[in-house]
Amino acid sequence: MFVKDFYENINWFTQNLEVIDDMSEKELNSYRLTSLEEPSDEMLERIMADAAADARRRGEEADRRFFDELRERINKERQRKKMS
Repeated sequence: MFVKDFYENINWFTQNLEVIDDMSEKELNSYRLTSLEEPSDEMLERIMADAAADARRRGEEADRRFFDELRERINKERQRKKMS
């Protein structure tokens, strides 16, 4: 259930990037997480949306690699059983 909720949150962030995209890349990159300065709500939304999009890309890539490797192992095992 946690994974499903996580991906739903990522989907929400990526769908709302148009609203968050009003902030310039330069303005976003100028902010540094420190204890001296709180990010604006807009900056925090953008940071979270970027992190969510990155997590989604990495998750999709990990899923693809996992299933590619699983298919490869299944095929090797099938070939090995045919030769036996």
